Amino acid sequence: MMRNDDLLERMIAELENGQSLESIAGKSPSAEDEDKQLLELVHAIRGLDYPKMDPQKANLQKRAVMAELRRQSQAQARQNAVSKKPAAKHTRRWAWAGAFAVLALMVVVTGAAAIWLAGPGSAHRATLVDVTGVVQVASSESETGWVALKDGDVVKEGDHLRSSADSGAALVFFEGSRTVLGENADVVLTTLDGGWNKSLKIAFDQTSGETHHSVIPLRGQKSFFGVETPFGQVNVHGTMFDVSVDQNEQAIISVDTGKVQVTSGDAEVYLTSGQTTTARKGLGLETPAYQFSVQGQLTSIVGEQWTVAGVQFTVPPTALVLSDFQPGDIILARGRILEDGSYVADRIEMAKNDHEKAKLTGEIVAMGSDHWVIGNTTIWLGEETEINGTPEIGDVVSVNFIVLDDQRWFAKEIELLDEDDEETEPVDATATETATPEGTMTLTPSLEQTLTLMASETPGPDDENAFTDCTGNAEAHPEAITLSERYNVPYEEIMERFCQHYGFGEIDLVYSLSAETGTPVDEIFEMRESGMGWGEIKALLQPKPTKELNPTKEPKPTKVPKEEVIKPTKKPKK
Repeated sequence: MMRNDDLLERMIAELENGQSLESIAGKSPSAEDEDKQLLELVHAIRGLDYPKMDPQKANLQKRAVMAELRRQSQAQARQNAVSKKPAAKHTRRWAWAGAFAVLALMVVVTGAAAIWLAGPGSAHRATLVDVTGVVQVASSESETGWVALKDGDVVKEGDHLRSSADSGAALVFFEGSRTVLGENADVVLTTLDGGWNKSLKIAFDQTSGETHHSVIPLRGQKSFFGVETPFGQVNVHGTMFDVSVDQNEQAIISVDTGKVQVTSGDAEVYLTSGQTTTARKGLGLETPAYQFSVQGQLTSIVGEQWTVAGVQFTVPPTALVLSDFQPGDIILARGRILEDGSYVADRIEMAKNDHEKAKLTGEIVAMGSDHWVIGNTTIWLGEETEINGTPEIGDVVSVNFIVLDDQRWFAKEIELLDEDDEETEPVDATATETATPEGTMTLTPSLEQTLTLMASETPGPDDENAFTDCTGNAEAHPEAITLSERYNVPYEEIMERFCQHYGFGEIDLVYSLSAETGTPVDEIFEMRESGMGWGEIKALLQPKPTKELNPTKEPKPTKVPKEEVIKPTKKPKK
């Protein structure tokens, strides 16, 4: 005859295999009442809603619990055999109750560990802001195909996003990083994860269009932010960069500030502030170089030499020319500045408007009173030149310029590009991540430790004063708090501007200009939204004082000529 211990263990196994409690109880009418009660307890525990562990770890813990149950049961059986007292039945009941108390505690610990490993809920979604035109999502969980997106919608890991012509949107992640989808973008958000310490794990597959990424310096060695294109992969650890992909042709990667790693096959290059590279199918990676762009009228084509708005550049056979352009067309050209100072185009397309503009990046080689040498290019300066920051020789700058009638390149605005001094090597976004936190985690911490972990790491959803911004995170952003206190405005007002795609540096500039000039904040933002550059806005609001004329010097009094004294004629000597 089967012992009660073995019978209970068999019933628990059947319950674990999915059989109903009623069917199991019906098969074993001889089971004692306390065994049935324990079976009901097991069934109730199985019905609890708690995070699931890794199957392999769960199986190991289950085996450990069952081994402990068998050990205690065998020990109790030996004790009963020695004492032969009826009270042994009740002792066994307490042994089973203690074992299941251990099991319940392990369930709580497992749940707390799973919650800690999963990270905050906002880390698993991105919020859309500044949606313009037609931006759509196709989710693997949806059966309706492509769905139009609007401000405030959220996307999750695995979602497929695309934008039409003249369309775009910004994805804001839980710790403040963001990705802007330009027109004709086609991306899949293959990885979207994060942790309580603001760690971030983001990976995109981008097959076409343009994206701009502003990544807050990542925390933790397991954090990563990567973009996979058909021609190569981009990995970063905190920077601002752009990726432009022409399907089946090329990918152009350029960096505003910071440092990124670009790989294609066995080739690998690193881009720093102001640099760009091009990855082409079957041709590998171009050597990193500083970049230029020019928009205006195409005035001449002589062989491979084109001239647009006074800027001459080479158009090699590898360049992507998106139309049969002729002199007189208004075009936009982007490319690289080689070490010898020559300008080489990588992509030429029809311009969106007829505005004439030109931009280059490079290292300051020399600085004069009225001109600087940036790379191999001489840039002239004047009173109208706006300089942001305090550039010095050796610094990398971005220059917005125009070409004067006398062919001099005149700087309208010069901006210092901050270098990313962090030497942390970018992390491979394709590395397999395990659900194991850094360090060794004890499987049976004390109940006090478990409760502390759950209470301290879980944000308070019931806090009525918590403000949830466009990032979906109820935690206050430290930079927004600083600006709120500096200008004595509500925190929500600062975050509202941030959610409108303004950086904290831009918000600081606007409030500073408003305080200095008395111009309302809303008017300054409207000036920016109208297309004016920050240099133009500052020049308009902060006109340079007219130089005072030097006072006219009083003329010196005319000297009175001395009266001519006529000397008497000397008498001649006899």
